[in-house]
Amino acid sequence: MKSSMMKLLKRYSITLLLLILSLIIIGLISLLLSNSMPPQVPLFYSRPNGDDQIVDVAYLSYIPISMVIIILINIYISRFIFTSNIFVRRIIFYSNVITIILFTLIFIRIIILIT
Repeated sequence: MKSSMMKLLKRYSITLLLLILSLIIIGLISLLLSNSMPPQVPLFYSRPNGDDQIVDVAYLSYIPISMVIIILINIYISRFIFTSNIFVRRIIFYSNVITIILFTLIFIRIIILIT
């Protein structure tokens, strides 16, 4: 049991390390800039300009929550569905890395725009 858990951690250590690092960066930025943030921020840029884009600051938490859910789903798919296909597992690994980087940059970009 313990050895299988260690193998799992070794296999996904880079992804999990990046995910934890990203969440720490997002958390620190949120804490440091929480006093200078307005009560409502633009988040939905695909909607027409105006009130449709604006949401409460609490909705910014959707970004890291979505990131974690996507990464966990990808790890599950890689671990249980594509156990023998190395090519697909590598694609999922690189998509996880890209997802983590993009979601972190999107969060930082939104914070920079509103402060």
